[in-house]
Amino acid sequence: MGRGVTFASISGRVGIEEANELQRRFEEVFKSGRPWVVISMKDVEFICSAGMGTLLSAVGEARKGGGEVIFTDVSPKVRTIFEFLDIWDYITTAASKEAALEMVSAGKRMQTRQTAAVLSPSFIADDLKTKLNAGIKLSKEGKLKDALAYFNAVIKADRNHVGALTWKANILERLGQFGEARRLYKRVVEIGRGDRQLLFYARDRLEKLNRKLQLAADRDRVFEQLKVSTRGLAERSATATAFLAPERTIDESRPPFLRCCRTWDAGALFGAADSARIFSRGGGYFLWLGGRGIVVDPGKNFVARFAEAGHRLMDVDAIIVTSIAWDHGADLELILEALARYNRTGKGPVKRVEVYVNGGVYKKNYSWLSAQKTVVSKLTVLYPGHAYRLGTAALDVKAADVPEDRADDVLGLLFTAGTATFGYVADAPSLDVDVLAAQYRGARGGILLAHVGAIGEAESADGVGESLGLEAVGRLLVEVRPSTALLNKLLNVTDPVAVSAAVSKATNVRCLPVDAGFAIDLETAEIATEAGLAPASEVEIYVGDNGRLGYIASGA
Repeated sequence: MGRGVTFASISGRVGIEEANELQRRFEEVFKSGRPWVVISMKDVEFICSAGMGTLLSAVGEARKGGGEVIFTDVSPKVRTIFEFLDIWDYITTAASKEAALEMVSAGKRMQTRQTAAVLSPSFIADDLKTKLNAGIKLSKEGKLKDALAYFNAVIKADRNHVGALTWKANILERLGQFGEARRLYKRVVEIGRGDRQLLFYARDRLEKLNRKLQLAADRDRVFEQLKVSTRGLAERSATATAFLAPERTIDESRPPFLRCCRTWDAGALFGAADSARIFSRGGGYFLWLGGRGIVVDPGKNFVARFAEAGHRLMDVDAIIVTSIAWDHGADLELILEALARYNRTGKGPVKRVEVYVNGGVYKKNYSWLSAQKTVVSKLTVLYPGHAYRLGTAALDVKAADVPEDRADDVLGLLFTAGTATFGYVADAPSLDVDVLAAQYRGARGGILLAHVGAIGEAESADGVGESLGLEAVGRLLVEVRPSTALLNKLLNVTDPVAVSAAVSKATNVRCLPVDAGFAIDLETAEIATEAGLAPASEVEIYVGDNGRLGYIASGA
């Protein structure tokens, strides 16, 4: 210190802790009445945004007291950060300590004019990296809005920062803002540089969001048509009127069975069907077990397929939704709305059903589900590893093959009633097969329905190839050894019948694609066809001229 001037130097890395200490030192200096400060910036390696704020605050305090903070030995790297933040013309600099003292003696501030630096210093990147890592940490902790603030700060500093753009898009997608997420992924792809894994991820998510938005538009259109159709069920036709009749179609002494109501077409309710077999439209399953009618995953068109099979609304006692995906629960609203309308007609006793949903469905639809008390007698959230009772049937909930943060969003099921068992396996392309098999050993000798998941496009025309989904399901069947296996969600497969035949041959377990729309006896594994019951081994599944699967008992 000399003649009212405080000399200091900053070196190394200035993080938040160092910035706080720097603030404390400045306060001591200004309280002692010394408004002139000369700071050497020669050995600065990194300075965080908090540190920059401290320096700017000190400049303001010094000028209030009639002095100045003069920065000396400002390297091109340090100058770049000042210019980057647009404060270079605001501060006072000097080439050396001696030049700074001359400025103090003159009692005035002199802004130096040097050639602007060209290269961006590493500590700019370091500061952005610190913010990015902080945002990533918050994102993984589920603090999405806080994480967004960090990513936005990085993007404000570098509008083409691939990491921040990708992570922000990820958060927006998780918040359901698919349009904005798609825009950011597209921007990352257009930039086309940076971390290769991030670019690959952005391209993959962009493709999936494009498909998702298209499917959402299609779903909303058909869903609205279905809701309109359901509202007019009583007036549409004899079939529709029968659907709302107050009696069951099932004799309570009937043995337990599973009916597959899946569909691959866009068929309207009781109307003409589009035969284009592009992707799974949902459908679902009806389980008669323990003297109760249980609907499992009523995806789009379930109501139509269920009614076409000759069933009535009164056959339903419970509804289970295992996944938040729309193809698992799109018709849940239709069923409850039909029940509400039936109850208002007064045709018979008031009908209410039990509803069991996974955690994701409950969180997303809590308000709406809670308001359905006129048609829902009990609302239960299902958790992996827990057991429940549906009448005389036992229900064990199994974990699915998904990341831990989605463990409540997708579930597997194992039903047991007497000698009848039915396993409903969630997506299983990569879960340890030994673990998966242990979960479903109870289905040995019974029926096992497995979600194979999407089949890779690189596979052969008949869909048999190096698919992890098929490989995992095949190994699962060998371990569990059910009497019959049903294969579900065979996407991108030209001939699902060929896939089922190939898996049957490889595992020595009779495998059938479930979108054929048949019913299977859970005790005898016989399949109900138009010609009556027949052993599963004697039922032939085929692709009809209209593109939909059909079945016929051998020899019929």
